Amino acid sequence: MTHYLFIIEARTAWKRLRGLLFRAPLPAGHALRLAPCRAVHTVGMRHDIDVVFVDRLGVVCAIRAPLPAWRAAACLGAWAVLELRAGQVAALGIATGDRIDAQAD
Repeated sequence: MTHYLFIIEARTAWKRLRGLLFRAPLPAGHALRLAPCRAVHTVGMRHDIDVVFVDRLGVVCAIRAPLPAWRAAACLGAWAVLELRAGQVAALGIATGDRIDAQAD
């Protein structure tokens, strides 16, 4: 199954390191893509997030949902990580093997 999300790109090393730290939760249907990236942490975050690891084609390799604050997660087969508002993976029915694609404006 293919899921379409509004993707916000974290294109610099600083933006990838920062991720969603010090930000309000993203709106439903939005995700922050950290690429290239195989691991994330939630150190310093005030809220849980959903984390989806994808390969270069956008196929879901692993899911950590929710990932509580002050935790870390990794997936060696991933090329990128999508950070979403907690609960979005379940609400959208995202599963391992699904494909994530960018929603057109």
